Amino acid sequence: MISEKIAQRVIAIVFKNHLEEMTKEEEVLKEYYEISLLALASRDKEAFKGFQDIINEIYWRLFFRKLTISSTTFFLILSPYMIASHFLLEDSNAFTTIFAIAIMYFMFKTAYYYVLELIDTWRHVKNLN
Repeated sequence: MISEKIAQRVIAIVFKNHLEEMTKEEEVLKEYYEISLLALASRDKEAFKGFQDIINEIYWRLFFRKLTISSTTFFLILSPYMIASHFLLEDSNAFTTIFAIAIMYFMFKTAYYYVLELIDTWRHVKNLN
């Protein structure tokens, strides 16, 4: 978790322009999301599907951009831990172990936030009806 906080600060400094662009894309994504919910509430399936296609295109582009920046920085910051584990524990699999733990952490964190967003969306749609 400490490494993640350090990575966030490094990203904020090094990738400032990219973060600003991604923030703008997130705002556009939110607008399309709200419009798609209005289309859903008005039972316009064609408009809803069209907005969902646009949202998916923006979302995946944004997702992979964030993933690339975050994971690269995070693993660079984890490198000292990998090296220290290799020499201190004298384990030839130290790199693999820390790498696997980091990947599992990312997967569980991503899945957790995805489920939270699905629940939030479900509640939002339920409140519209």
